[in-house]
Amino acid sequence: ASYATALGSLQVINQLGVDVIATHNRILRDKVYRAAEPLLLSAHELDQQGGTLCLDFQPAALEAFIEDLKSLGAFYDLRGNILRLSLHIYNTSEDASQLSEMLLKLRL
Repeated sequence: ASYATALGSLQVINQLGVDVIATHNRILRDKVYRAAEPLLLSAHELDQQGGTLCLDFQPAALEAFIEDLKSLGAFYDLRGNILRLSLHIYNTSEDASQLSEMLLKLRL
């Protein structure tokens, strides 16, 4: 089953094209980052990051954002104080907008 899944994934990547996927991911990542930026402990060089957005939130913002992510059933990875989000081709602009709205709410 894992080989069939991998084959299907490779076929989709080849059909869409790596450049299309990378551009899509970058647009979504940048949108979420702009909303998160005031809540972070340090600035990030997005042009030096890959597809995973690694965010070092202020502690109170981190806790609140994780609660919001859990309420959505969203997947994320927490490494120490760094929250990692990976937006991909299956994520929509609406997904990024929803994350951005949650982050904007925390800034109030």
